[in-house]
Amino acid sequence: MAVPSKIVGQIGSQLYTTFILFDKAIANPDSANVVEYERMLDSDETVAAGIEFMILSTLNKLDMYRNESNPQIETFINESFEGMRGTLVETVADILSAIWAGYSGSEIVYKPDGAKMRWDYIATYHPRTVFFNIDKETGRLDQDEPITQFRWFAGSPVKIPKNKCIVYSHNMRFGNWYGTSQLRAARKNWLLKDPVLKMWVNAVDKFGTPLIAAMVPNDDIRDPDKPYNDDGSENRIQQIDYMARLLTNIQSGTGLAMGSGTGDQKVDIKTLTGTGAGVGEAFTGIISYLNRAIFRSMLVPSLLFEEGQNSGSYALGQAHFDMYGMMLDSIYKRLTETLLEWLVRPLIEMNFGPQKNYGEFPEREMSETDRNVIAGIFMQMTNAGYLDATHQEDFDHVRGSLGFPERKLDPKPDPSKAAALMGQYNHYARGEPGQDKTAGSAKPQPDIPELGAVQGAPV
Repeated sequence: MAVPSKIVGQIGSQLYTTFILFDKAIANPDSANVVEYERMLDSDETVAAGIEFMILSTLNKLDMYRNESNPQIETFINESFEGMRGTLVETVADILSAIWAGYSGSEIVYKPDGAKMRWDYIATYHPRTVFFNIDKETGRLDQDEPITQFRWFAGSPVKIPKNKCIVYSHNMRFGNWYGTSQLRAARKNWLLKDPVLKMWVNAVDKFGTPLIAAMVPNDDIRDPDKPYNDDGSENRIQQIDYMARLLTNIQSGTGLAMGSGTGDQKVDIKTLTGTGAGVGEAFTGIISYLNRAIFRSMLVPSLLFEEGQNSGSYALGQAHFDMYGMMLDSIYKRLTETLLEWLVRPLIEMNFGPQKNYGEFPEREMSETDRNVIAGIFMQMTNAGYLDATHQEDFDHVRGSLGFPERKLDPKPDPSKAAALMGQYNHYARGEPGQDKTAGSAKPQPDIPELGAVQGAPV
């Protein structure tokens, strides 16, 4: 019986933008473009610290490639990483630019090595020049040439085949390979922060220096800046006008000039303070809030970057870091799956053919200090009865948490076999005094001290 085509094929489409640039390449549907995300990264210290912290935390988890089912492939892949121009850490750091851009596209450059193929280097292109080729019917990524690279005003676009490219999408939704930038939720607070900083500078300029008040007599003087007119006559100016001219040259640009004069008709200049009381605290509060909101939008624990005045409890900091750890585990898992699928697998199939197991990138082993702490916790839990060292699941959990390889527990001895074995040696047991040792009694006798022996003496 033939299966209806509507059941076999895809009817709908995941393509939710109709803006096709050229051929199969589509535009990024994100309302905020990559240029703005890059400006956020380059111009804001809070954004830069959060993104850099996320990238470094992910790189710190990355360990060497492993393939326990095929040590030959494991050795070959690690040697290929060593012989590649550039380091694996630098390469992965460029790929993780997808955290702030939403996506990244890289090209793998191969080189021949005798009868083998190896990596020469990996070039990650700027996100602005990378476009994804999408099937117009299904919205899926093109299987032959997933990436089109186009440098504006620098020639025609080029297509990169699947076995030469690495596509990494951050927080991909509904099949959108352009992903979602980690800065998208922080954009609103970043837009508010920039004008607030400008207002703060203006407030400091206005109220950071004291207001100057000048009391001058109500008469005129010869203008010191221009004593004479063009016709040679003396140029006179009111003292209050001249004082107002002097006050405008003060850095704050704000001052008071009053012409009532003093009692003895002398000039009196005073500074009036307290006009901007509380302005600095208000701006400090709003900037601190915006910084915390930016960190919160990126799920980065803000307590790590506090200056100490607002530090919270240990429990609060641990809760923040646990949330960050969950997000970091998700990023690391997507990263390693991307490296295995787009980078490692093509090289293995070129040299060894298709495999059932393509290996893994395990997390880096913990430090000796952390290992000792965790080992102490497990020891306390075992002594308290929460863990059973003879139970296979508990045994595997403890060894896996400490980075030890798996091992099966030795089987418990069979009591029936132990009794049968004991019965074979019962004739060696000492019997009661006067009992015939040749009697075939299978019952073991208690160990009774011989007559004349001192009981309780050390053996």
